[in-house]
Amino acid sequence: MRFLIVFQRWDGFMSGQYPKGEINERMVIEIDHKGVKEVIFSSFARMVE
Repeated sequence: MRFLIVFQRWDGFMSGQYPKGEINERMVIEIDHKGVKEVIFSSFARMVE
């Protein structure tokens, strides 16, 4: 038995200074009966003019 957990988190720039854009972090976690099997992590930054 396995299932996927998908969630997204919007945050400011990792430097801690927010005004120039946002970072979207998306994690896909595959879980089976033994626990966490695989974690796929992706992120992208969007510049705000």
